[in-house]
Amino acid sequence: MGNSSSKSTVKPQYKPDVPPAFRFSRERHMVLSANGNELQCFPTERSLEVCKSALLSGSRLTLSPGALGVPLLGLERRGSLPQGDGYDMPYCSIYKCVLQSSTEPPSHKNSEILLRDDAQIVYKVPFCEVTKRTWSEGRRATYKMKVSTIDGIQIIEMAQHRWGYDLDTKLGSWNVQWHDKGFETVNLITIPEGMPSFLDDDETRIRKCKKKTKAPASEKYMCAKLVSTGKTYSPTVFATLAHLCVGEIDMEVDPHSYGLVNVPWYSQIIACMGLIVCNIQLERRNELNDGRAVTRREALLRDITRGYRDQATSPWLYAYNMGN
Repeated sequence: MGNSSSKSTVKPQYKPDVPPAFRFSRERHMVLSANGNELQCFPTERSLEVCKSALLSGSRLTLSPGALGVPLLGLERRGSLPQGDGYDMPYCSIYKCVLQSSTEPPSHKNSEILLRDDAQIVYKVPFCEVTKRTWSEGRRATYKMKVSTIDGIQIIEMAQHRWGYDLDTKLGSWNVQWHDKGFETVNLITIPEGMPSFLDDDETRIRKCKKKTKAPASEKYMCAKLVSTGKTYSPTVFATLAHLCVGEIDMEVDPHSYGLVNVPWYSQIIACMGLIVCNIQLERRNELNDGRAVTRREALLRDITRGYRDQATSPWLYAYNMGN
């Protein structure tokens, strides 16, 4: 894809009923990676490559053009807190890296300087605070994003389905859903008009459910795709965790811009959601691995209490010794 912020795609022949907002003509390929206790989103694949190259060579990143090598967003994970049903608990914080002229004042009062040269400065700016609320004894959760904008705080919610891992949310005025396709793939698709969303109030949701109509697939427009690498959280610096492909239209993006420059607003919001979805996937894998470890320990103790004396007669004890 080179250095460009997004690349042109072969324009499909959209049907007349497809809204202009979903007639994408460009694609932005972002990369989600691990860095210490953070998940970071790089605006392009090239930006991550520049970051890794600078790290290996020990060289300093240059801020022109567009601060290539600097992540667009970073998710700072919170420690595990006791989750009580019906309470908003701090979940994570997301910051944004902003490139400005050195003559301009910081865009946020809590800005922190990350990099600078004679002409430009990269600020680390608070962008989004996320809380989590659980229901049904933890089987359902809602993630509330409080996004900082020029006009104040914008609230966006992501409501998890009780059975499964789909998340209903909104993108502007559109009802959309992060739909788990399996095989580490999650698509961001629109929810057709008339179909229920978990963000609907009870009355609206009941009314929509009574219709019992199934929307055709042609009415579901895909906005983005998150493809995970399937890794559990790794302390390896800049280990790639997922790829995020976001659809953009020509009027939103400057094809000649680089790095942090001119990233469309909705691409930033989708990237925020993508970081949250990626973190949820990591938590899910860790819980699965912890469950397997507990099962293994229980089997080991059971074998011991039954009178096994050596690893030759206990496969679990043998496996335990091999792993330690």
